[in-house]
Amino acid sequence: MLGRIALFSVILFPLTAQVPAWQEFSLGPATRTVDTNTTNLRQGTLHSNSISLQSLIGVAAGISGDRVDGPPWIARDHYAISATLSDASRLRLRTRTTDDPRVIDEFRALLLQELASRFHLETHRETRDTLEYTLQPAPGTLPALRPAAPGQKVRMNISDTGLAFNTTLDARGITLRGLGGWLQSQLKTPVTVSEILPAGAQDFQLEWKTGDDSSLFAALKSQLGMELVKQAQRAEYLVVDRVEKPGEPDAPKIPHSSEPVAAAPDSSVRYTPAELRRDLRILRDALEEGHPGIYRFTPKPAMDRAFDRAAAQLTRPMTALEFYRLLAPVVALMKCGHTALRPSSGIQQRLEAEPLLPIEAAILGGKIYVARDLSEYTVLAGAEILSINGVDAPGILSSMLAVVHGDGDSPTAGPYRLSHNRGFARNLYLIAGLQSPFHLRYAVRGQTFEATVNGLPLAALHDGESPAGNASWSLVDASTGVLKIRAFAGNADDGAPMAALFERVFTEIQAKSVSRLILDVRDNGGGADELGRRLFSYLADQPFRYYRDLIVNKLNFRFFQYVPARDPLPARAADLLQRGPDGKFHMVTHPNWGIQQPAAPHYAGKLIVLMNGGSFSTACEFLATLHHKGGATFIGQETGGGYYGNTSGASAALRLPNSKLTLPLPLVGYYLAIDGTEQGSHGIRPDHPVEYSIQDVLAHRDREMEIALRR
Repeated sequence: MLGRIALFSVILFPLTAQVPAWQEFSLGPATRTVDTNTTNLRQGTLHSNSISLQSLIGVAAGISGDRVDGPPWIARDHYAISATLSDASRLRLRTRTTDDPRVIDEFRALLLQELASRFHLETHRETRDTLEYTLQPAPGTLPALRPAAPGQKVRMNISDTGLAFNTTLDARGITLRGLGGWLQSQLKTPVTVSEILPAGAQDFQLEWKTGDDSSLFAALKSQLGMELVKQAQRAEYLVVDRVEKPGEPDAPKIPHSSEPVAAAPDSSVRYTPAELRRDLRILRDALEEGHPGIYRFTPKPAMDRAFDRAAAQLTRPMTALEFYRLLAPVVALMKCGHTALRPSSGIQQRLEAEPLLPIEAAILGGKIYVARDLSEYTVLAGAEILSINGVDAPGILSSMLAVVHGDGDSPTAGPYRLSHNRGFARNLYLIAGLQSPFHLRYAVRGQTFEATVNGLPLAALHDGESPAGNASWSLVDASTGVLKIRAFAGNADDGAPMAALFERVFTEIQAKSVSRLILDVRDNGGGADELGRRLFSYLADQPFRYYRDLIVNKLNFRFFQYVPARDPLPARAADLLQRGPDGKFHMVTHPNWGIQQPAAPHYAGKLIVLMNGGSFSTACEFLATLHHKGGATFIGQETGGGYYGNTSGASAALRLPNSKLTLPLPLVGYYLAIDGTEQGSHGIRPDHPVEYSIQDVLAHRDREMEIALRR
């Protein structure tokens, strides 16, 4: 990877003035993963440190980037660009009126020449039937916005570290047109902002379940009083007929003399013990006041001792990162998979620049293996890591698993999260504090070796292509069907809404007399509560209760003063919740509350369920209800979520006033309608446990499916 980037800088992107109309034109690898730009095409300037080739083509063609249709890599690969028209051109352009379209046309023509030359770009335009969203006030509500203070610095921070399941958008001084642009990039669909919405700069905060568009839509409505309405229209698209990446050299052999990449330094700002103690007190009070499940898995005396031990260590000034490493295990001791302390935005920015260990790890049997090697070596796949920078693997893993966890005593959730989405690489820096260059001691086939590996930034540690949707259905043969659900959210691979897919699948099962259904909810991190209940309804043969209770401690909390920009609970919370004799509030209006009815057509054939440590939240609510009912066979690994419910739902993004560490604090305690306690603090455990070896991982073997197809 390092050799590849170096070639780009020499061959693909020379600093040059080949086109006389440019004063400056440079194009190279993205310098950050988050785009910050200063662009004014009327003045002949375009500067960005991270812009996709798809967006650049859109700028050059005068069309929205989401309407540029080409190979997936043009949206994935990002570049830094600095383009300024020559002084002669700028002088000539300034003599024109401010609305003269030829100013922008000239800039775009020059940019298109550059892209055509460097990427062998060829395109054509066509008109298509398409859908777009309109952002408008939700019926019966007023937008929950706060006008920005005069002179407010414009900023938009996305808080998503992979250590928790919610994403927070913290916006300051942003117009709703700017929000619409961000939504457009998020949804990959054009977004028009209604003129009815307020003009001018606004401050607001938005929080939703990571990767869940339906949760984002619901958050817009409940938190900001706005909705996205989809409409059909005819729109112009730019179709890329030809585009080429520059030639890439063969992967380099193991180099021993490459220069190490500089690590991002920790902040020089240190907080006094008094400031840190205040932050700790606010954090502790907020959890004790607002978290309905704070003592669900860990008794109060144990939590009290952990908080007291942390307070006793606040005897010296600390950076925010040092404070994070002290407090994250304390919060994790609650064993709530939806509750995890997050670094501040400053730490996250350093994480983006930090050269991380360039591997995807596989945590198997308490050991660390290399599942994918993205380093300059390219030969480490399959190796067992014995130590990193002199720290032995068990110590590294122990420190990470004290922070990265699921619900209760699930033994699979932590290893799963470290083994996916660069979890190990991120937490090697965030928790273990180990930085590039990485001195590895590793074992292959019983022999021990050593190597030094330079880190790579997160932007370089790409995942593979993602599926088109969140579910798929297929027939293996005349009697066997496989329903794969990756998330209880969004649409299926064919674009069908999830509820419509369920109805179609069970109708087809009945029509074709399918007698064996393999239901695959591995890697399913959750989603909409209602969809879990809806799926179960096709498997239920009589009326049932899904939730026993949903509890919120209060309607107003003291710690809300440390939740920026918005009220965490919707304005109509008092209408949605009913106060009970216990003094707490119960969500009796939830669609899963009360007696639920079976759905038709009912499925009564053989049911085989595949699950693993990535099965969490809504997926576990469904699995536990199904397991409690009986009749299905469960294959795989214990789930990452608990058996009897969880703490999730609406959450408040607490921000500590000094260190700026954040905590998405879930406010709703979910309790499933399951009697008994024999499952304890574990998740749903399989009838047929499956363990993987590193050879299985490298071979992409699907052992659960192999077992299911034999049954």
